[in-house]
Amino acid sequence: MQLLRVKDVERELGISRTTIWRLVKAGAFPPPLRITSKAIA
Repeated sequence: MQLLRVKDVERELGISRTTIWRLVKAGAFPPPLRITSKAIA
């Protein structure tokens, strides 16, 4: 399994951060995982 940071997902898919969070809320995108106390992927 590969974890991507939000910036990487934005760049790879060409969508905005807001769109990513909307998709997560709608259940159409996997939720973020906390990888450290200050970072999520």
